[in-house]
Amino acid sequence: LLQQSGAAWLIIDEAHNFKTPTSLQTKGLFAVINKLRFPFIYLLTGTPTPQGYIDLFTYMTIWGVNKESFFLWRKRHFIDKNEKRRGWAGYYPEYVVSKTSEQYFQQVLAQYSLTAKKDEVLDLPPLLRTNIYAELTKEQEQHYASMKEFLFAIDKEGNELNAANLLSRTLRLQQILAGFLGDTPIPNGRLEALKYAIESTGKEQFLIWTIFKPTYSQISELLTEAGISHAFLTGEQSNEERTKNMDDFQNGRIRCLIAHPRAGGVGANLTAASYSIHYTKNFNLVDDMQCEARNYRGGSEQHKKITRIDVIAKGTIDEQITEALREKKSVQDFILGLKGEKDGR
Repeated sequence: LLQQSGAAWLIIDEAHNFKTPTSLQTKGLFAVINKLRFPFIYLLTGTPTPQGYIDLFTYMTIWGVNKESFFLWRKRHFIDKNEKRRGWAGYYPEYVVSKTSEQYFQQVLAQYSLTAKKDEVLDLPPLLRTNIYAELTKEQEQHYASMKEFLFAIDKEGNELNAANLLSRTLRLQQILAGFLGDTPIPNGRLEALKYAIESTGKEQFLIWTIFKPTYSQISELLTEAGISHAFLTGEQSNEERTKNMDDFQNGRIRCLIAHPRAGGVGANLTAASYSIHYTKNFNLVDDMQCEARNYRGGSEQHKKITRIDVIAKGTIDEQITEALREKKSVQDFILGLKGEKDGR
């Protein structure tokens, strides 16, 4: 259809979704561009390089500036600070851009990109960030301590933790903090913190973001008990149902949306909300920034302020994730921080 249309322009929205060079969707995009040879290609994104300069590979390839494979391109422009440890137990690469390449990237960006910050083009209200702290139940504390000791230990086979399994293991800790051991509910102090967060919204509309499916029903029961009308934005819903729920929310027919970041975090306009409560979250900078942008964007001028509330359990991985996201750390920096804690650094 694109070939038959004779289109001269290709506009790619949410271009950061194509930052992984080995993914099928990125390879598919390259194939379309190489076949149709659009005279003009525009990339749109609010989160262009969440992991730093290394995310420029896709953009530079689309612009025609780069002709190399990702691995040759990375070898040319980046240095692995841990190269001398390659082959050792616990090795994890830490790629940093070389000084020469950093200057080159800046020149390329100056030539091929335009940046417009929100505060330059929109008269947005202030964005306030605050934390509400959850007290863990005794059962949560016990499960968290034992799980942390197990997950951050060397595997039975003697394998050190690496990037692939470390992030998945931290998710197990987060499940306990959310009130679940596997699929089994356990006494959960986090819900009390959520009640307080909801009370702090007054009579305003608000969003509740959560990454765990079992929490949907718990949050819904809490809202029902409080007499708060609500609906869902989840991956299990049809497009029609999600669209209806967003329309109901935007038009004030419901007060709260319970949303998963992957279902409600990209492209959705939820500016009726003056509060967003991040009940559970993983370490994914793009997801986090996209969630925040759902109700902090053009249209949020109707509110005096926008408030983001993070529900956090003190002394747990919640704090590390929240800090890393606020400092816009890359996945690599986050992993190295966890490994440093494990190694006692």
